[in-house]
Amino acid sequence: MIRICYSMDLDDAIDYAWSHQSNPLTQSFPKYKTKSELSKIIKKSLCLAKFNDHQEIVEFGAFAIAEDDCIMQTVAGIYASNDYQAVLRAFIDYLKAAFPSYQLLCGFPISNQTALEAYDDFDAILIDDCTVMTLDVERIPKLKHATLHMEPLLESNEQRFKHHHDQVNPDIFWSADKIFRNKKPWFVFLEMSNQSVVGSITLKKYNHIYAEVFSFYSSMESAYEFLNRSVRYCADQVIEEILFFVDTENAIALAAATANGFREQDHYFSFKISL
Repeated sequence: MIRICYSMDLDDAIDYAWSHQSNPLTQSFPKYKTKSELSKIIKKSLCLAKFNDHQEIVEFGAFAIAEDDCIMQTVAGIYASNDYQAVLRAFIDYLKAAFPSYQLLCGFPISNQTALEAYDDFDAILIDDCTVMTLDVERIPKLKHATLHMEPLLESNEQRFKHHHDQVNPDIFWSADKIFRNKKPWFVFLEMSNQSVVGSITLKKYNHIYAEVFSFYSSMESAYEFLNRSVRYCADQVIEEILFFVDTENAIALAAATANGFREQDHYFSFKISL
């Protein structure tokens, strides 16, 4: 029977989760570089597990919950010792009873074929098929000439950004309004032409040295410079590494990222299940 993990269960839960997360064949997204990093996330998440007769964990999942949006996302797992398909079914049944009408989001690397096949058989909706790219900012090429009119996000251009961002990214979780509620962790840049927004990029910073591109929209002619100047600004703010999940079909973004020093790290799939 699946139940909530209590504080006394967390050490065992973290050990179990790390044993799977450190194995490419069973790991999930997001990825964690250390067990300590995973531990911090698990301790502030909803943790569910199944125990055997010896009170050993044999199934586990940790979830972040956005109540206002009725969305929950796996931050570790779902992991299973045996029969992943049956374990997934049991977790979904539990979550449907506990969180009716929520959307469950789960992400996995291409190396975890067991999970990918299980979600496919479960008729989950594939919402992301991305090339995972990383940039060490020391690899950013030097731009010879700046030609674009770029602006940071300001009160004077907020509404123009909102119209553009929400129009070109209709399904993104990080809508303009969510960014406006707490601008502090965000780097947002606009490409302008004749007073109109024609391109935009949003990056969110973590731990002062790490950032992630959450949206990028630009033309083929502008993409290289637009991305170059945006990540260069991040580097000037002491960001050391930038992560970019690039839609596999977005040839413009893939080309711009590669030309700016990003390197392919992995391949990411995410699924949505209606509870």
